[in-house]
Amino acid sequence: MTMTTCPGAGRAGRFWLRWLLWCLLVLCGSAAQAQNCWNSGKSDLNFGPIAVGSAATTMGDVQVTCRASDWPLAPTVFRMCIYAAGYPTTADISPRRMTNNGVDGQPPKFMPYYLYSDAARTSILGPEGNSSYTAYVRTFTVPPSTTQTFTIPIYGRATATAGLPGGQGFYAYNNTVTVDWAGGLLGITPANCNGGLLVAGGTATFGLQVQASTINSCTVSIASASDMDFGSATSLAAARDSTSAITLNCPSNSQWKVGLSNGLHAQGTQRRMAGPGSDFISYELYRDPGRTQRWGSNTASGGDTVNGGGSGSGSPVTLTVYGRVPAQPAVQPGSYGDTITVTLTY
Repeated sequence: MTMTTCPGAGRAGRFWLRWLLWCLLVLCGSAAQAQNCWNSGKSDLNFGPIAVGSAATTMGDVQVTCRASDWPLAPTVFRMCIYAAGYPTTADISPRRMTNNGVDGQPPKFMPYYLYSDAARTSILGPEGNSSYTAYVRTFTVPPSTTQTFTIPIYGRATATAGLPGGQGFYAYNNTVTVDWAGGLLGITPANCNGGLLVAGGTATFGLQVQASTINSCTVSIASASDMDFGSATSLAAARDSTSAITLNCPSNSQWKVGLSNGLHAQGTQRRMAGPGSDFISYELYRDPGRTQRWGSNTASGGDTVNGGGSGSGSPVTLTVYGRVPAQPAVQPGSYGDTITVTLTY
């Protein structure tokens, strides 16, 4: 018995086997469940209460459920591209804005915020088709005939800028988040988030809500260069004047009072700076440039304090403190000083 072999016959057989498998995959695909993804939930972003002049961070997410194909040859690899459109235009994403819709007869106020694709909040989540923003891409692998849900985090940062009213809510309902997905059969990792040969594709869409509120609070700061310095003198035979500054940052609808203590070395209500030995230099602080209205600490009545607030812009307010060392007898040479406590009531 004899047998003749033909070179390449084995390779040809393997080629036809692959071709047959591909044909079965294409022709019989309707009998098997194809890969698919869909919108299955979300978690909106809530920044909570934010003090005016401060920032806050939070995070939300969208949930995408994917089902792998029934074909048992290999798992389905899903590639997802996540986008967030701007509102009302694609340019309105850096920053985005929440609004209080206007209250108490005032025009609407806006709180800026950003959406990011990373926990470090460095990559802004941008709209589809805009190469100015880093693509937000996630890849997941699902075993054959299996359904899994994937949570895609979205990170946020908001700033309650100066000028916003306190004690009010801010909202944004217009964040449209789109997840373009592509699922590759036979273990193929899709090169993009669109369909292709052996790659199915689709889109899941979410309406993500964002909210925050402002705290009716104020902050006070004294600039590093605003310490009151009366300078050097060889004699106190004549009065010496100086000024310093206090800066407030309050909501636009707040009412506030600023009081100044009598210091550490006062004798009764007379403010004094302490120096060498037991010597003191008397001085006073005033609310007006003429130095006739003493600046005191009675924030309860507000009679000797500096008071303000209302429904203005809410921009930082700088208050000038007017100081005077009156003429007085000579004291020992040396450095004299005192510490004043600033009390802000709102």
